[in-house]
Amino acid sequence: MAIITAKDPKGNPAKIKSIIFPPTKEEEEVAFKFDAVIKKRIPSIEKELIDEGLLDSEIPNQRRLPRGGNIKLWFTLGKRLREIVKDSKLVKPKEYRWALEAVKMYATPRILRKDRGSRLHLDYCIRVSELQWDFVKKLNWDDWVFFLDSKSLRQEPRTDKWLQSRIEKLGKLDRSKFRELAKRLNGEFKDIDTSLYSDRELFSIYDSIVESIISDSSKSN
Repeated sequence: MAIITAKDPKGNPAKIKSIIFPPTKEEEEVAFKFDAVIKKRIPSIEKELIDEGLLDSEIPNQRRLPRGGNIKLWFTLGKRLREIVKDSKLVKPKEYRWALEAVKMYATPRILRKDRGSRLHLDYCIRVSELQWDFVKKLNWDDWVFFLDSKSLRQEPRTDKWLQSRIEKLGKLDRSKFRELAKRLNGEFKDIDTSLYSDRELFSIYDSIVESIISDSSKSN
């Protein structure tokens, strides 16, 4: 498969990223199809967010990306982007980050924020949108950014699976305790290759840290 990630001033592909290079004719066709989808859908998503009162109609200064935005905005954006960039007919898992790069060609600063290396704003939106809204809304957006900024959590895809399976228990944590969870988990796995752990082993450690935080909170009350 292939993804168009940049265009020249005339709208012609300036950069095509492909798992196998050069891409086949069939892969190029899919790349153009995906490009046509996001060219139409990304502006449409921004309009929807404006109409729903989640986004301002005015486009911020193009020279410097803005900051901020509330949890409802980013959760909703992530949910709608997910329908596009995780469409297996258009984007393969290994192309996911290229797809996010492609999306940015058609997005305005209304929905873009500064990326920092492997810390990608649109990726964060999509990951959070995969969780239950009743759980997500208990925290602010900066709490989720704090959690996902932790390298050992951001780079371990099973963290999302664990979050999804522990909604009820994690819902007992307030903002400060959720941040404490991120600190402890990141400290536990700092400079450790978590791929060496089975799901059961990894989740057991995650669970024990949650229990420890809840226990410490009970003792202090």
